Amino acid sequence: MLHILNTLERDSSKGFVDAMKFGIEHITNEYFLRILDINDREEITRRDSRLDFTEHSLEHNLRFEDRVFRLFEDIFKLNNGRVYVGNFNINSIDNMKILYMLRDLDYKDSIKLINILRSHVRDEDVYKVDDFSVLKMFLTLSTREIHFPSFYFDLSDIMVFTHYDLSMLMFFRNENDINTYKQLSKINNLVLNEQEFEVQMKPLIEVI
Repeated sequence: MLHILNTLERDSSKGFVDAMKFGIEHITNEYFLRILDINDREEITRRDSRLDFTEHSLEHNLRFEDRVFRLFEDIFKLNNGRVYVGNFNINSIDNMKILYMLRDLDYKDSIKLINILRSHVRDEDVYKVDDFSVLKMFLTLSTREIHFPSFYFDLSDIMVFTHYDLSMLMFFRNENDINTYKQLSKINNLVLNEQEFEVQMKPLIEVI
């Protein structure tokens, strides 16, 4: 479920916490940035161009979010079944935003969120998750553009910052790992792209 970090876990996730506090500029010199995206973006955009913006966003994300779930299940397993979740300080999320979350999540995911809220998890920068179904709930918040959590896979030393349109910023400590995850993305019909724009165009943390 969702766990408060112990002292050792706080130490191991300190860089992740600093990245969330100080922004991309804090980590670009130490990590290698890639952009996770769906394959065939141009073709998909043409096919969906007949939809208005709201309908396009919803239909598009629901159609392709399973690709994201599959990839992150693979990464979760490679990280010994644990991940650190940031940008989900319960005390900073207002009641109306929580209602939107409950409305737009699937029933089982909404129950998970209710249980987290009921647990009265105290004010934290980061939580540890050791259940993929809970990680999937957090991912769903981002794929449906309800809220944008951040993730840290400590064994692989990968930071992930979610964004609109199913795209994500992925920061790798070890450049040699990138090809492995590029292949893993390809298997799940996703793609890891080189940075093609100014990073500042994609905010790390949603302003609530």
